[in-house]
Amino acid sequence: MKEKHWERFMSFPDVASATAAAAYFEQNGLPSRVEAGSPGVDLSPVAYVLVRGHLTHRARWLWAQQSDMTEAELHFLATGKLDDEGEGR
Repeated sequence: MKEKHWERFMSFPDVASATAAAAYFEQNGLPSRVEAGSPGVDLSPVAYVLVRGHLTHRARWLWAQQSDMTEAELHFLATGKLDDEGEGR
């Protein structure tokens, strides 16, 4: 059986943001990877979240189900550490 290819699902302005999104997918049972891309025409960095081609429908559904994540939640997903600034809220 032929292995399914990885497809670019989303792009982000940096690797940390892409890593947070990939962690969200992984925590929800969807295998994903992060790929750093070459800078765009305006020389801004870019990073992509990749998912298996046959799972893009699941990735779309999962992403639509997630609520707007706070910066603290994205930081936790990317690093596994709680953000000290979020204390006392």
